[in-house]
Formats: sequence, C-alpha cells, structure tokens
Amino acid sequence: MIEEILTKAAQMNASDVHLAGGKSPVFRILGKLQHTQMQVLSTHELDEIVARWQLSQFYATTIDINNPVYLFRMVTSQSADGVSIAIRLLHKHIQSLSDLHLPSELEGVSKHAAGNPVVADIAKMPHLLIAGATGSGKSTTAACMIELMLKRGIHLVSLENPIEYIFRSNTSCITQQEYGKHFTSFAVAAQHVMYQDPDVIYFGELTDLETIATALTLAETGHFVLGTIHAKGAAEAITRVIDIFDASRQNFVRSQLLSCLSGVFWQELIPGSSEQYPLYEMLQLTPAIASAISQGKPAISIRGELQNSIGCISRNKSAAELISLGIAVSDIRGYLTDAESKLLTIKR
Repeated sequence: MIEEILTKAAQMNASDVHLAGGKSPVFRILGKLQHTQMQVLSTHELDEIVARWQLSQFYATTIDINNPVYLFRMVTSQSADGVSIAIRLLHKHIQSLSDLHLPSELEGVSKHAAGNPVVADIAKMPHLLIAGATGSGKSTTAACMIELMLKRGIHLVSLENPIEYIFRSNTSCITQQEYGKHFTSFAVAAQHVMYQDPDVIYFGELTDLETIATALTLAETGHFVLGTIHAKGAAEAITRVIDIFDASRQNFVRSQLLSCLSGVFWQELIPGSSEQYPLYEMLQLTPAIASAISQGKPAISIRGELQNSIGCISRNKSAAELISLGIAVSDIRGYLTDAESKLLTIKR
C-alpha cells in the first residue's frame, strides 16, 4: 500500500504526502494540497506503516523503496483523530544551481569555503545561513552547495535531523551524523565536532539557543559553518539568531556575527506552470548592514539596507526575474513589502 502511494506521488511530482486514518492520501503539488481518489486508509493500515518503518514523532526517518528518483522522509504524529504521517519527497541525486534556478553567487561562496582553511584569513572566511520557511527548499540548496565543496577536497561533518541527502566523494572525507541515531542533543554533538578535524560543518537545522551558540563559537575558530534556519527573510534570520539570546548577551552575539558571518541566503518556492522557482534574497555583510546590526536595528531596517547595498541581491530583483519567466505578479506580491512591491511595479 505505502509503496503504491509513494510511487503515485513521485509520478505526480508531489513534494509532500499526508496520510490520516479514514481519509485518502493528500499530495502537495506545486505548493497546493490536492486530495487524491486513492483508497481510504484505515487506522490499522497507518499503524502497520508506523510499525514497519519504526516511525517516531520525535525524529524523522528516511526510507528507500527503490524509486529511481526519490527517497522519502517520514514522520508521524499523534492527535485527537489518531495517527497521521507526513512524508517529504527528496531527490536521490543532488541537483545543480542551474537545475534549482539559483544564483551563481552561491558557487562563489562554495569555492571560498573549499579553500585552504589553515592559511585563510579567519576574519574573511565565509559562514552562511540559509533561511526560509518549512518546505522552501533550504535543505536542497544546502546540499547543492555542499556538493560543490566536496569536489575540492574537504572534510565535511554534518549534524542532521534526519539525514536527507547522502553525500559521496572520492576526494573528500564525509561524516554525516543523524539525530536519534548517532546523537541525542545537537548542542552536545556540536561541541564534539571540533575534535573531528572538520573543514566544513553543516547544521541541518539551527533551532535552539545552545546549538546556535555552539555554531557561532565554531565559526569563530575558523571552520566554515553552514546552517539552515527558519525565518521569513534574510534580515529576519539575523534578528532571530540575536533575539534567541537573553538581552544581556545580545551585544556579544552581535559582535560574533559581525566577526564571522559572511551572509544569509533566503528563499521561498513559487509555483510555476510545471515546476517551482525560488524567490530569493542574498544578504552580504556590507558596512551599512554591519552598522545596522551593530546598532541593534530591527529587521525592517536591515532589509532596507539590503535593498540599497551593492553586492546584495534584493528580493524584488529576484521577483522581477521570476516575472520574466512567466510567474504571475499576484503569486509574488505576498512575499514583498509595500516598498519592494512599488519598486517592482516601477521597474516593470
């Protein structure tokens, strides 16, 4: 039963599948939920799926049903209606920047990260946050960047929940660790990473204070740190990192960010006619943006500096590119401020 559902989801290019007792499977296609006409699942059938794959509500499990294109990340939850299962389709083969319609600037960051970290100027080492909402493609973008780095000979250590993409390389060393299998605390595992001689450290999710604090410390030691974080914009990602700390520590955290952060890449997936395209913005630590962070200005002020800073990619510039590809303006405006929306109108 589950193999039939997942095969159908793959054929329809779904990004997610939702299963619940007494209901037919629901697919998310091009960002929208679609109810299928497939067989209604019983609570007993869901319990069998949970038992077969040893699914947990505390951490996700990635399974392989020998589909040529996808792996499937599964997590279960309990509610008043019983068991439900959420499944994310993951590409087995890591896609390129061009496949994902991402800017070439990200390749430059990857090349810098794969340089010689021993002789590099630590203050100039890039450390990047990839921000976005759930389902925005953060992990896919991170995997694409890591794949580029691995071509140049590095030791990658990753802390993930779960492992979504399996990295392989003949020129690099790879240590992928999964929450629930290889460690039970991101913060504790992160503290041990520095003893593993890493060049690049990847945090699959930066969610809590301890993990973020450890990531900042590792970045200050000269290791390239790449992490994903939930945020509704590049500027908001920075303020979220700062605001998770107590007010008495925030000035110190700002100084840490200013000493080691290279930039933040934010994205959201916008549905096209046959595939999804990323709306994105790229924040680099220009003097104006660094000054705004140092002064404790809110995200809207940092975002305003991003809009006007050379070297950054503004959200409305990315939006204009999507419109040129045929994406409807109405699908994009919800992700723009009024000022950005006006600029977009003027440029058109």
